[in-house]
Amino acid sequence: MKLTKPKLTHFIEFIMNPLYSSVVGFGQTVLKLSSNEKIPIPKVIRNLIHARIISIYQSFCKEYDFETFSRASLYRILKVCHASKQRALQGLDNITAAGMNSIDMLSKLVQKLETFGMSQPESKSLTDIIQLINQFLKYEYKSHLNRLDGCTDHCTTMALSDPTEPKFSASCNHNHERQCEKCAMVESCLDMINEKINQIEIPTTILEEMKFEMEMAEKHLMEWKKHLLRTVHQESARRNILKSLTTKQALVIMDWAMKFLPFQYRETQSEFFGKKGFSWHISCVITTSKENELDLQCYIHILENGTQGWFSVANILVNLLDQLKTVNPEIDELFLKSDNAACYHCTNLLSFIQQNNAIFPILIKEYNFSEAQSGKDLCDSKTGTSRLHIYKYANEGHNVVSSADMKIALDSHCGIRGTQVSIISVNQDDEPHAKVKIPGISMLNNFTFGGEAITARKAYEVGEGLMIKTSTDPHLSMECVYKMKVVQPFPGPNEQPAKGTVTIPITRNDTDGIDNTCNNEEQRPIEPVADVNSNESEI
Repeated sequence: MKLTKPKLTHFIEFIMNPLYSSVVGFGQTVLKLSSNEKIPIPKVIRNLIHARIISIYQSFCKEYDFETFSRASLYRILKVCHASKQRALQGLDNITAAGMNSIDMLSKLVQKLETFGMSQPESKSLTDIIQLINQFLKYEYKSHLNRLDGCTDHCTTMALSDPTEPKFSASCNHNHERQCEKCAMVESCLDMINEKINQIEIPTTILEEMKFEMEMAEKHLMEWKKHLLRTVHQESARRNILKSLTTKQALVIMDWAMKFLPFQYRETQSEFFGKKGFSWHISCVITTSKENELDLQCYIHILENGTQGWFSVANILVNLLDQLKTVNPEIDELFLKSDNAACYHCTNLLSFIQQNNAIFPILIKEYNFSEAQSGKDLCDSKTGTSRLHIYKYANEGHNVVSSADMKIALDSHCGIRGTQVSIISVNQDDEPHAKVKIPGISMLNNFTFGGEAITARKAYEVGEGLMIKTSTDPHLSMECVYKMKVVQPFPGPNEQPAKGTVTIPITRNDTDGIDNTCNNEEQRPIEPVADVNSNESEI
């Protein structure tokens, strides 16, 4: 069977979109090639069943007038592109898990109502609507959201504007006259169930219990819907930065990897228990050197001493800025992105950046945070790749029981392409006790650093933002904070174990609907390919 390479690439890009696949930082799966060669790769969790992915993809291609393969061919491609099916969501996204549990709760409430007198046709109708809502929120709602939609349920700018604070509110340049039947179905279904609970005669004790269950189900369902909207909108920060990134700018995505437990080639039972893991921090730096190409370089800091707090992050950040300036002197502006962990989203770190930004080797322009529970990004993919590399080294007869062993393992066999490793030590006794405060920081997710103040917003580019002037705190000076010890530095230009960077080809378009930005090293935006009849390759 012959498949045109542009069509094949287009489909693979689509299924690797973070809406449909999640790369986790643990576990592995084996990719079997046509030559029978087996390659271990980081585990990917597919959020949808194959039939649902293909239906959405065909609708997407129809919308863009893009001719794709037959449905049978798409099934065969998905079978080859192996991924684990998502079953238990608690470990990935608690808010989504609670929302899905509310769907089950609503279905059980409808069954109870039927036992107390609701007709069977009404019960079946409500059950069908509940399942439609479940499918819609899980698979379709995210793709409906953008900042320029005429539907009130889809326009993220309108939804995230704070009506009580003009600085966190923005007006739309379009009317909201269009209605989405599927979005309206969520609230109408809840109203119908509430109405039936009040109409049907139910014993008092059971009625109170059902009302409580209904209240909790309604709360979690609406929180799930809001969570999806905030997730899509906050990810637009990364998209916009990558679209306009220049050769003098860089985007840094930061995250702590899951602690690595000591691993021995031959391990006794007593040695297996009571292990203390090693903390390691991943920084993925995205730059551009050519038009429509992004370069990815990853820096791993292994902590010999220290905790996963703001003090360690501040030291790692300064060390990273020095390293970036050494490797690429052209970079003079930086955009930061991370999840909502307390070590990042805190007053001390943001105040430290603002107070010392003028003396940093590279100016930090923005710091954007992901929606809570939605921080899966490049770092998780890099964590999975790095773990596999360490385990391969250990399986060759080596022990990995210290931070030095981790670095040796990561640098073994020429290392991981586009990845550099350093060992640092942070003395927590040196952590200063700062007294600065940013009121309501937990509600603020986007920060722009200026000369005199920080401009903070609740949602990305919604409203002019709140100007926050942080007082100069001597405890947050560079001399008081940057005290870490570099045990083993990053390799020099002539001694890099893994030279080069990972290149990510992209097309900078203006699409603001589906999240088209790559979420791992080999993913590109979804864009219809112009010439689909050339470059045939045999699969």
